[in-house]
Amino acid sequence: MASHPKSGYFCDCAEYCNSVRQPVSRSTWYTHAPYRNLSTLHSFNDYAAGLGLSIDGDLANTDTRPLKKRRLASPVKPDSLPGSQSSQRSEGLARMEHSDDPPELPVGDSDGFGQSLPEEDDVPDPGSLADPLDENEDMQDMHEPTSLPSPILSPQQLDNQTDAPRQNIPPAPPRPIHEPLSAVEDIRTAQLFIRALEGASLDDSGLDAEILSPSQNSPRGAEDLGGGYVLKRAKDEYNQIIRGAQGDAIKDYLEAVHGEEYPDAFRPSLQRWARLQLPNGQIVRGAWKEKQKALNKIRMARNVRIPSPGKNLMEKSNFFFQTEIEDETVTVALIQRYSGPDENLLDMSSKVLWVCDALDEEAPMEVIEVESISSVVGMVPFDDAGRVFVVHKLGLELTGMSGTVEKDIDE
Repeated sequence: MASHPKSGYFCDCAEYCNSVRQPVSRSTWYTHAPYRNLSTLHSFNDYAAGLGLSIDGDLANTDTRPLKKRRLASPVKPDSLPGSQSSQRSEGLARMEHSDDPPELPVGDSDGFGQSLPEEDDVPDPGSLADPLDENEDMQDMHEPTSLPSPILSPQQLDNQTDAPRQNIPPAPPRPIHEPLSAVEDIRTAQLFIRALEGASLDDSGLDAEILSPSQNSPRGAEDLGGGYVLKRAKDEYNQIIRGAQGDAIKDYLEAVHGEEYPDAFRPSLQRWARLQLPNGQIVRGAWKEKQKALNKIRMARNVRIPSPGKNLMEKSNFFFQTEIEDETVTVALIQRYSGPDENLLDMSSKVLWVCDALDEEAPMEVIEVESISSVVGMVPFDDAGRVFVVHKLGLELTGMSGTVEKDIDE
């Protein structure tokens, strides 16, 4: 008989393999299938002819395909007991051998002993696309019951089950509570700082403001104007005659403060200062000396903010000088004023975005007192139309309170 284990296919047909069992390929095994059972059929015909039996053509042409193995192995039955099916088959064969009468041939699904033939299962026949594999072991593994994991019971559930032994389950450790100590400390420090600022007052302390103000040694050649304003060098060694638009602006200022007119040929003569230190520690640098420096050394601190009733003015300082007005020395600055802001952008930004036209070198000049200057601002390009917007330095209020002075790299 041919067998087909999982590892390969074997054939022992009389037509091609000469009844010798040998390994073959899968396609060959299916091709030789009709010829593998001919030897068994011929042996049965010879045996029946020896007994004087004749085999009908229909029976001879009966489909001799081997029955497929069942998926599950059938349980072992005791064949040696009297009255069993195996013993009845053995007795029937013995009577057939010693009897002269031909036995009744099997008809239909009977095997000649009153037993029905086993029905074919749903395993595909040879020649189909499915592989004839023996799946008994796999099916047995699938039908074996699997043990379920034992549930983990809580101590309360174990108390309710009187029959089950109590398990020694340690209680879960408490979760640590992480408090943001650093954030709490920061809040406390901020509150203490705010209270210290609220309680700090020169009026209640009884100390002189000069004692509490930080001691700052003025550089050589500087002139303290009082109120935190300090003129710093560079400075003209001698009086210089100012001509052009700058001279005309200074002439107009002198005529206004003195209440007299000067001749057309009048040209003011004065000493120019290059820098002015503000009370908030910022240093204003005039365009007079800044234009003479290399591009990598320019500080661009010539733009200033001048508060006025109802609005702010942005101006560019050129230089600073001093003049006598009614026997009093007054320090003033020659500046050029920027245009007013774009009102639409100013309203849309809640008075934050100040956009104005870039300053032209031919813009008119005027003279103002240095005490009107509040801070230094930056004028940054805004768009391709040549407009600029104002940028203020952050933290100026705290800088003025602490007495911090801007680092002066020119000293």
